[in-house]
Amino acid sequence: FRYLFQGTKGDPQNSNGGIYLDDVTLTETPCPAGVWTVRNISQVLQNTVPGQRLRSPRFYNSEGYGFGLTLYPNGRLNSSSPGYLGLTFHLYSGENDAILEWPVENRQAIMTILDQEPDARNRMSSSMVFTTSRSHTSSAINGSVIWDRPSIVGTHDEDCDCFRSIDWGWSNVISHQMLKRKSFLKNDDLILFVDFEDITYLNQTEVPTQGTRLTPQGLVLQDQEQQASEEYSGKVLLENAPPGSLEQRQPGRQKRSVENTGPLEDHNWPQYFRDPCDPNPCQNEGICVNVKGMASCRCVSSHAFFYTGERCQAMQVHGSVLGLLIGGTAGVIFLTFTITSMLSQKARQ
Repeated sequence: FRYLFQGTKGDPQNSNGGIYLDDVTLTETPCPAGVWTVRNISQVLQNTVPGQRLRSPRFYNSEGYGFGLTLYPNGRLNSSSPGYLGLTFHLYSGENDAILEWPVENRQAIMTILDQEPDARNRMSSSMVFTTSRSHTSSAINGSVIWDRPSIVGTHDEDCDCFRSIDWGWSNVISHQMLKRKSFLKNDDLILFVDFEDITYLNQTEVPTQGTRLTPQGLVLQDQEQQASEEYSGKVLLENAPPGSLEQRQPGRQKRSVENTGPLEDHNWPQYFRDPCDPNPCQNEGICVNVKGMASCRCVSSHAFFYTGERCQAMQVHGSVLGLLIGGTAGVIFLTFTITSMLSQKARQ
C-alpha cells in the first residue's frame, strides 16, 4: 500500500486554523461493520444521570441485518455500581428484513471500546462478545425470542422511523476512572466498534460429546452464587424486562481457579484441542497453515520444479524447463545421428 498526506497552504489572512499530523499509526486490519464516535464525552458524563442513554446510528453487516448500540454514560437505572459505562446491543428493522433469516441465531456480536494509544503494540481495547441464540427470550415480549424480526417483537423508534428490538448487553462495562487512566479518550472522543458476524460454519467443526459434562481434574469452577457481587458487573441485562425473568437466561462470568497440574500432555486432552499443524503434515518442505481448525498446505516452488497435491507430495516440472529439456534431448539425438552418418560415409570412401 502507498499512503500520501498532503496539506495545501491557503490565504493566511482568511485562515483561522491549520493542518497537523499527530500520532499517526498505519495498521492493516479488517474494518468493523460499525464505528460510533461519541464527542465531548467528559461533558456527557457530567450532564447525564443513571438511566439516560445515547443511541448509535443504524449499521448493517454484510448479510444485511441492521443493528446498533445503546450507551449509558452513567450506567443503567437499576445499576448498583455508579461510575461505570453501560453498553447494550440491539437489532434494527431494515430494508432487507423480508429476505433474511428470522430469528437470527449463531451470530456473534462484538462490541469494542477502542484504546486510542498511539503505539498499536500497547493498545488494550475493551471488548464484549456474545452469541445470539433461541434461548434468549423475555417475558416482556410474551416469551418470544429477542432476536426475532424487530417489526414483530420490537418497538417503534421515532429517531430512525424503524423498529428496534430489546437491548442485550452489560450494565457495567468500564469505569470512568479507567477511561481517563488509559487512552480510551483522545480529544475528548470515545470510539466504539461493533461487528455482527455469522459463525454458523463452526457447527460443522463441533466435536460431539456425551450428555454428561466432565470437569478435568485440577480445574475447579467456584460456586457462582458465592461470587454474586463480582458477577453482577458482567451480567447481561434486558431492557424493560422484569428482574425475575433474567436470572436463568442471562450469561454471566464464572471465576476459575486452576491448580498447577503439570504439563498439558499429562491430562490426555483430546486431539481436537491441539494445533492441526503440529506435527507438520506437509511434505517436501511445505508450509502448514491453520484454516478454521484444519491443516492446509502451502507448497514451495523453485525455478525448475514445483510441488502439488493435498500434502505437497507430487513434484512437477515447469513447462519452460520441460520444453528446454525436450528440445535439448532432441538436439543431442539429431547431432548424434548427423555425426554418425558422416563418419559412416567417410568409412565407406
